Amino acid sequence: MAATTIVLAGTQATSAQSAPSDVEILARVLSGDGVGPGQWEVLRLREIKTELERHQRIGIEGQDVDNYKALFQEGLRLTGEVAKANDQDADVAKGAFARSYGSVPSAHTSDTAWRYTGVEGEVSQAEYVRVCDAVGNSYFYIPGTETCLRIQGNVRAGVSWIENTHQLGGGTVVTNGGGDGNENFAARFGDYIQRGGVALDFRTSGDYGGASLGKLPVVGIYGGYEGAWGDADYAGDAMVGYDGVTGVGYTYFEPEPSTGAIAGSAGFGIETQGHLDNSWNRANFGLKVALPIGGDSDTGPRVRGRLGVFYEDLKTSASGDTQLTYNGSPYAGYSQQWDLDAKDQYYGIRTGVHVGFKPQLDGKLKTSIGADLYLGYHKGEGSYHQYSQAGGAPIMQMVDYSKNGFSVGGALTASATYEFAPGWKLGGEAEFSCLPGVTSFFAPQNPNEQAEAGFSSERASRFFLRARLSRSF
Repeated sequence: MAATTIVLAGTQATSAQSAPSDVEILARVLSGDGVGPGQWEVLRLREIKTELERHQRIGIEGQDVDNYKALFQEGLRLTGEVAKANDQDADVAKGAFARSYGSVPSAHTSDTAWRYTGVEGEVSQAEYVRVCDAVGNSYFYIPGTETCLRIQGNVRAGVSWIENTHQLGGGTVVTNGGGDGNENFAARFGDYIQRGGVALDFRTSGDYGGASLGKLPVVGIYGGYEGAWGDADYAGDAMVGYDGVTGVGYTYFEPEPSTGAIAGSAGFGIETQGHLDNSWNRANFGLKVALPIGGDSDTGPRVRGRLGVFYEDLKTSASGDTQLTYNGSPYAGYSQQWDLDAKDQYYGIRTGVHVGFKPQLDGKLKTSIGADLYLGYHKGEGSYHQYSQAGGAPIMQMVDYSKNGFSVGGALTASATYEFAPGWKLGGEAEFSCLPGVTSFFAPQNPNEQAEAGFSSERASRFFLRARLSRSF
């Protein structure tokens, strides 16, 4: 039967619970009691593991490579003997030992100084995985194939800002007798909304057995989810006779039955407040391909293309309340409330190019830039409701909106990662992007803006700052 290369993944071997400690073994020798089968091997194996673990922490160079190799081979042999003495599967135990100690890093670079790729017996109870030295560190062969693969998982957290494409506020304040620029909201939401977010994603790299898209070799798969959530508030007040205020009140969404309610007598004032919630989600999945430009990332830029699918949504919910006052107290029968709901969904194809530059600091620091294009179908919908009182019957005005169609969005990214421990990387990323066709509402500040009031589709700019922790498996 053909032999199988030793495992780099599998069941960890464990000593029997009755296995004595080093001190107990020595005590038995000194007392003349002797030791049981395999216990000398246990003692020596512990010494070897301690020495191998020391080398894995500090790395090796030069003649240390031969010393490490000799210790590993002896440890591999002793592991099999200890397993047999404890009625365990020797091949599985050796595989676990090889996974833990079968490679050691270089003391001065990010390379692997030595990796075990020998053959040890036949395997009957486990599917073992071979390392793939030719491609790079952390790569392995998919069992039963000649395809090299590396898997990397990422967890990211960050902060982002999205442009507020809505004009939403409360009340109308007239200053200096009114006119252009003198009739504005008492308070309104700002131009950008700050959000916090998290992301989970995975990436693989490999040769995939020669798979390609046309003439472009497939070199990886990517996928993941990212979400961001934020809110905003406004609050304000004004009173006739103070700070140039000559009138206070509110404007209707539509000029029916009148344009709104304004009080200009001394003592009248206005109080308003509003709240907005914003949420965003995005999921990606696709392939990475090697582009026929650039070169090896160890000597120069490496260029990769991306082609996949994506889903994205953006939701905004907001509400506001305005109350007319007289001498600081609510003026009965004169108020206005409103609420807004808007949602956008995007489905389509993501394509892009990402460039990785030559690693620095002995290969531990890596930087890259990229550009992505999002082509797809957009579905937008929204609703706005306004409830006003002006001393008589309530005035209810509302409007619904829906718009679907083709959309094009884009993103620019820059990132840097530093490998602070074997397989572990800490990094940061910045992204500037545009989200097309965002369902947006324009609420009038004064009667002159009522003709423009309503829904529209607008482009929103976004800026992300992310911190990233990644692990290669």
